[in-house]
Amino acid sequence: MLIPTQCEREGSFARSVVASKNFVFIALVIGVVTASLRVVLGGIMQMAITFMAVVAGLIFSIAVALLAEELIFGQVFRLFFVRQPVAVKTGQKR
Repeated sequence: MLIPTQCEREGSFARSVVASKNFVFIALVIGVVTASLRVVLGGIMQMAITFMAVVAGLIFSIAVALLAEELIFGQVFRLFFVRQPVAVKTGQKR
């Protein structure tokens, strides 16, 4: 059996109980917010990884298609890297 002290008679014990309940409530709220934030950020990270995988797959597909075309026909890269002839004027017009 506890003997109440002068401080407890004045309500400090009740204040400490309320303070501890507030602490538990705040800790619970922080825990819920942290858990929901992890879910949201995890979903964003998963979408980002999926997007990168799709883009990488498209780039790989185009690279394989260009390689196959180059091996079969041999014309694509020649079109990109051949210098175009430019007409040169020999005299100046006045």
